[in-house]
Amino acid sequence: MDKSIKTVDSHAAFGLMVNLIQAIPWIVHNPSLGLPSVSMRNERRSEAITVIFVICRSRCLNGWPPRTHADTRATVSYLLMDFMVKLKDPHADLSRRSWHVPADQPAYIQALEILESEVLRSHPFT
Repeated sequence: MDKSIKTVDSHAAFGLMVNLIQAIPWIVHNPSLGLPSVSMRNERRSEAITVIFVICRSRCLNGWPPRTHADTRATVSYLLMDFMVKLKDPHADLSRRSWHVPADQPAYIQALEILESEVLRSHPFT
């Protein structure tokens, strides 16, 4: 394996995700507003996954709120928090997974690599 690549487990991935959330504070939904209804989250799910994927590919962490519907941002927040919970849940598949990330990149970029690989894994283009 190339020296500039490292393998991270779910525990390390959780820490990387915390760093990502700190890098893009707009993504964290204000809990005092409450989440959109389940039906709204389901309706916005594909758009939210698209937002996550575009952020991962573009590495652009700024400028999304004005262009992204509030319910979609809340759904992105929900999906990211759900992902983090699954990283810590010993019964979830994610807690037993590992990922290859660029060792020479900042933690939030490593987290984006993990998210991108999970989006591609669960939504293959084949």
